[in-house]
Parts: sequence; structure tokens; C-alpha cells
Amino acid sequence: MNQIIADKDEIIQTIEEARRAICDNRELLAKRDAMQKEIGILVEMAQNAVERNAQVAQDQEKYQKQYDELINRYDAMKEEYRQLCERIEKRQTRYEQLGQFVQDLKGRESLLTEFDQSLWCVLVDKMVVKDKENVTVVFQDGTEIKA
Repeated sequence: MNQIIADKDEIIQTIEEARRAICDNRELLAKRDAMQKEIGILVEMAQNAVERNAQVAQDQEKYQKQYDELINRYDAMKEEYRQLCERIEKRQTRYEQLGQFVQDLKGRESLLTEFDQSLWCVLVDKMVVKDKENVTVVFQDGTEIKA
């Protein structure tokens, strides 16, 4: 971390560029909006099928097959939508974490002399402990260091 503080202007610029590129949700948000519309259409189609079945005598096997197909498409779309929303949320969280890191870095004028929990939480993704002599720190950017 002390090396980062020494080169902080260059690091801040690099992080800001990466933050904008990696965390850009515009494409995912557009896809989410399109999926919302498609889900709405599927709901409307299912409702229309139920109403039509209630008003018009029809082959119930054929109706049930069509209705089940609509519901299966709806369920699949909802699951895809849920996963997409998770991806958007993860990117947004990453964007905010990187922004907090930049703010922390901008505010630091001196080298670290003690443990900083907020900095740790921003930088470190996880620690992998296989045994007491085999520990790896995995940083948010994917860098791994054997501890």
C-alpha cells in the first residue's frame, strides 16, 4: 500500500479509467429494460390465455400445453432477469468500492503505519487458507499474494 501512496496520482488515474470501463452498466441496463418489457408481454399473454379459456370453449389439452409453454418461458426469463440484476448490482458495488478506494487514496499524504480496516475491505476480495503455512490473499483486481 505504501508503494501505491508514493505513486498515487498515476494510480488514481489508472483506477478511474478502469472503474469507468469495468463497471459500465449501460449495456446491461438496456438489456434489463428490454427483458422487463418482454416479461410484461409474457404476463399479458398468459392473462389473455386464461381469460380466453374462461370465455371460449376450447380443447383443454391444447390450452394447457400453450399455457405451460408461456409459464415456462416466463420462469426462464425471470431467472435470467434475476441473474442479470445480480451482475448489475455487483458491478455497481465494485464501482462504489473503487470510488471509495480512490477517495481514501486521495486523502492520504503519508505512508501507512498501522492496519486500516476500511482500506483492507476495499482492497481485499478474500483470503484462501489451505493450512497454516499456505495462505493466499486475493485482491479485488484478481491479484494474488502468498502470505
